[in-house]
Amino acid sequence: MNKKGGMELSINAIVILIIAMVVLGIGILFIRGMFAKAQTTTFKALTSQETTNPASADRPLVADREVTISTTSPTATLAISVYNTGTSSINDLSISVDKCIATEDIVIGSGSPQDVTSAISFTQITGASVPSNQFSSFSTVIGMKKVQSYSRGGTSYQNANDYPFRPGDAITCTIKATGGGPTPTLSLSTTVIIKVQAAG
Repeated sequence: MNKKGGMELSINAIVILIIAMVVLGIGILFIRGMFAKAQTTTFKALTSQETTNPASADRPLVADREVTISTTSPTATLAISVYNTGTSSINDLSISVDKCIATEDIVIGSGSPQDVTSAISFTQITGASVPSNQFSSFSTVIGMKKVQSYSRGGTSYQNANDYPFRPGDAITCTIKATGGGPTPTLSLSTTVIIKVQAAG
């Protein structure tokens, strides 16, 4: 009788341990997902009073034409406005950087000449809303980030962990806005110029 009771107790302990591990795993995945979502949606919705250049039916995607950064201030705030010409709200708007091209002969890692997208940081806007026949405006962050290897004007920099840009450089980035509701699906793009100035 003792052996049978001991065996049942061991089996129960194993089952409880397995259930506890599964619940712990689910909890960890849920918490990681929450933190990942918080990182990708760190943007600010602007009020109509804060919007200096609102989008319209004629210009459905408007962004600051130019931002300025430096090595001591490598990011800048970027205002973006989207107009929804559709008959229903867009509830899953996503705004991201599509491609960034430098005016200088810069190659990041083994990438294409002048394509410096991997050296640009951008706080992506996801899950934003735009009501039907109205505009919504957002504030996000764009800038440059350090890279390990790059070449500039034929000179190669390995294990640099440095900014590949210098004062006077200009980078043209294509900003893409996508989203949908029942109709229509939104797909817009515009350009922003990032100008690099001397540290001050």
